[in-house]
Amino acid sequence: MDQGKPLLEISKEMQVSPDRIRYWVKLLETELEKQGHVCYLNPKVVKQIIAMNNLIKNGLSPKEASRRIKEVETVKPMEIQPVIAPTTQVDLSPILAKLEALEKGMFFVAERIAGLEKENKFLRFQLMPPEKPSVSVKPWEPEKVRDPLEGMSWYHRVWVKCFEPWKMRRFTF
Repeated sequence: MDQGKPLLEISKEMQVSPDRIRYWVKLLETELEKQGHVCYLNPKVVKQIIAMNNLIKNGLSPKEASRRIKEVETVKPMEIQPVIAPTTQVDLSPILAKLEALEKGMFFVAERIAGLEKENKFLRFQLMPPEKPSVSVKPWEPEKVRDPLEGMSWYHRVWVKCFEPWKMRRFTF
């Protein structure tokens, strides 16, 4: 008898607790195979648990995920009946003639579009304003005012700084 995989091994591979896997098995209404102190899951249940883990990671609740997995199992594939085509010969010459006419029409339209693109470029060039040489603009700067203490001796500067500070103004009001 094929025992399957141990529950602890599956939980380590999926990084899910063993109790959570037991809960999922209960929701899927399947049984764990217990031998000694080890629980085993058969390969079919392992596939269901992996699918359930993916669905739960995508945001579904465990109950909804188990319901979807059960639905997938209950749907049985139908046999596909092959369709046998009739063996009659079809004359393709009118269709080929129409295709050739369409091909010629497409080439005509493509050539016409290329000519219109050239004409459009020429007209755009004529409508563009003439290029002017760039003129450098000098930003406004305030005029430079000389330092009022310039040209004074050191003791005169000390006197003005301590006792006549209004003489240090650069601008007179």
